[in-house]
Amino acid sequence: MPKVPPDRRRADSPHPEADRPVRLDRLVEVMHAGFTALAGAGSILCLDWQHPSFRLWPSLVGPENIDPPGQPGWPLSPFPDGDYYIYLAEDFRFGTFGHPWELSLCVFGDDLLDLVEADLHDVLGKVMRRDGRQMGACARSRLMRPRG
Repeated sequence: MPKVPPDRRRADSPHPEADRPVRLDRLVEVMHAGFTALAGAGSILCLDWQHPSFRLWPSLVGPENIDPPGQPGWPLSPFPDGDYYIYLAEDFRFGTFGHPWELSLCVFGDDLLDLVEADLHDVLGKVMRRDGRQMGACARSRLMRPRG
């Protein structure tokens, strides 16, 4: 199987704020499924550079276990909302890096990309970079909040 390089996504939408909650929920579902499939009963690391980091067992996450306001069942959005968010396998095989200024999500690890790439395309749109190389014109993310 060919190596799938990490990709970073950002895309536009005519009504980014209107569909933002639905897209965020779908993004969490997609990433939760990918993390659960790869971590199994194990844990992954959740890193938020301005707050305490923690270990998370994706297979145990559900509304009955964790229920923060606005994110039922999931403690930290994979998509950046002002901070850098990193989900990382403890053996570094896969993960995500959410960049708050770029408003992008970098997904890495062949296995994770195989599981989530098609769904991420539906949620986030065009690939912004693949393997560090620009992939055409980049637009604003569908998950971005409008500025000012």
